Amino acid sequence: ITAHKYIYSSSAQDLPPMYNPDGGANYVPGANGQAPTDPASKNYYDAVHNGALLNTDARTFHSTEDLRELLQRDARYGVDYDGSGSFAAADVNEAVKVVVNDSGAFSITNPNETRKSPALSQGGPVLDFTAHNMSFNITSYTDSQGKVSTNDAFTKIFKGLDGVFPAGNQVKQSELLKLSSFSAGLEIYDSLGSKHTLEVQFVKQSTTQDGGNEWQMIIRVPEPAEINTTGEGPSNIVVGTARFNNDGSLSSYNPRTLNFSPNNGAAPNQQIKLSFGTSGANDGLVSSNSASALTSQATDGYPSGNLKPDAIRVDDKGNILGEFTNGKTFAVAKMAMASVANNSGLEEIGGNLFKVTANSGNIVVGEAGTGGRGDMKT
Repeated sequence: ITAHKYIYSSSAQDLPPMYNPDGGANYVPGANGQAPTDPASKNYYDAVHNGALLNTDARTFHSTEDLRELLQRDARYGVDYDGSGSFAAADVNEAVKVVVNDSGAFSITNPNETRKSPALSQGGPVLDFTAHNMSFNITSYTDSQGKVSTNDAFTKIFKGLDGVFPAGNQVKQSELLKLSSFSAGLEIYDSLGSKHTLEVQFVKQSTTQDGGNEWQMIIRVPEPAEINTTGEGPSNIVVGTARFNNDGSLSSYNPRTLNFSPNNGAAPNQQIKLSFGTSGANDGLVSSNSASALTSQATDGYPSGNLKPDAIRVDDKGNILGEFTNGKTFAVAKMAMASVANNSGLEEIGGNLFKVTANSGNIVVGEAGTGGRGDMKT
């Protein structure tokens, strides 16, 4: 019986290389009966000959692939199958295979077949590795502080692996392994009207002291655009946080603004304001015990457009409104209106034209509908 402990780390892990008979790098045997010097081959040699994986060292993983690889290595080379208290080549169960299938579940097979080792060293023997019956007993789960002794959701996921697993055609499979994450794409526009997609991904990190929770917020724009001006990490990615109170309301989020440089000829250092909600309120991001979903989003940018010459009008304030091919309507100009103190003092000079006189007073130019001026009729 051999127990192994697996610990999640938020940092990327660099697993030591190991020769895999299912594929990958070729095995490089040692010279003259010695252990190999090639790192992947040496780790395999030490596992098979010296029981290097039969220990109580905790295995540390970051990604699902890390965990899959560690489980497979331990099932093959890290179990005292005969219960002798030590490891020998007869304990190798090399046909065991652990995969994460298309549905996101851990799937383990233990075929009843004999595998042959490579020539472990020049002139050395080729070993036969026979299949072994297996038995799984997942005993406990805990958090990094040791405060959570059981985790019902995680236990349910791996419950399908518990029990006897004899060599043969049987397949053991966990429930689907899901990550608490969610992503959404926001459309933003640069000063030239070019559209860019701002991807925001949320990944749940931890529970806060007051019972709320914290999510990592990963904001990304397609290269060559840049939003990261710190000089550390990729220039197109910014990592922030979103925290929620224990009633699900938004506590805080960071960053609130981005310094966006499209690097396509548009203006650099454009300010993108992120408006994800009010602290203590439920008017933006909220946390609840349900599947993540995007209910609404809005941006105030727009693509470039051309003025439609047949869609120009004047409103009662004299604004000349132009409709553009991007669906936006803007005031492109404004007609001024003149007034005088005494309209009757104006001199009519024909063609609907009037001339200022001493009796009329000087003209005062302004906006229609203000200062006693009338509105435009169009």
